[in-house]
Amino acid sequence: MKKIFVILGLAVFMMSACGQKEETVEVSYQVDRVREADESDTDQYTEQDHDGQQNADPASSTGKTKKYPIQDIIDDDAFDDIIEGRVIPVILLYGQGGEAGYVTSDTDDAEVINDFVEGFREVTIKEVITDPDKMDYVMDGGEDIVFGLPDGSQVNIVLDGQRIHTDNAIYELDNKDKLTEACHMMSEVAYMNEFGGPADNYIAILRGGSGEQTYQTYVYDIKQGYEYVIVESTTVSWGATEWNHVVKKCGVVSTKEEVVKKAEAYGSAEFMTLPGDNGVYTIEEFTDS
Repeated sequence: MKKIFVILGLAVFMMSACGQKEETVEVSYQVDRVREADESDTDQYTEQDHDGQQNADPASSTGKTKKYPIQDIIDDDAFDDIIEGRVIPVILLYGQGGEAGYVTSDTDDAEVINDFVEGFREVTIKEVITDPDKMDYVMDGGEDIVFGLPDGSQVNIVLDGQRIHTDNAIYELDNKDKLTEACHMMSEVAYMNEFGGPADNYIAILRGGSGEQTYQTYVYDIKQGYEYVIVESTTVSWGATEWNHVVKKCGVVSTKEEVVKKAEAYGSAEFMTLPGDNGVYTIEEFTDS
């Protein structure tokens, strides 16, 4: 019998921005890709790891009352604590595999983490597949979601498109819009970090911070409103002139005032600069324009 053992590896990718010179990649920490492990690999498991969905059985029942359908798939006490609000994760790790390779991102943003929790709460079960002939994978690569908990343990979840695989069944998911949106945001962050950062067709940059650490919020005018991309910049070492840039968050809001609120949460709402302009402008000039 095989189990899926997920170890996410996170690497912080650097990018070039704002006319600065090209920089090299600095890896802060990294991990192995998702792999399959047989019974001989069970010694690699620790009490700190939770892979609840691999052990779920559609025919089993623990007798516990489940508040959300997803708990019928992911049979794990630590996941129950998260989904029922008893424990709040402190970090979320995301990995996505596909034809372009494997990319990762992470966040400690409470709003983003809560979006994932709420997304799992909304998920329902559309179909349970138990026929071995139909229990195949539908994608070249899947999505790995890891909740990091305050005690240092983690809960690992593997999504295969609209499906979750267990040892005994495949669960086809429904009502997945909120979870899909949260995954898309983390995927965008991952790809921007790996392939060069924000696009250069922004209408403004909201800025903040000083010294060795600064923050930028790139703003884009789109049909739905405004897209924002928040970047954290730190010098490679104390007093250095070279910088590491990491995309921390992105999203879409309806108004400029909402953009400012997002920027404020990351310390990048002190002043504004414009493309092709050496001037410095106030945040009020951004919202009033």
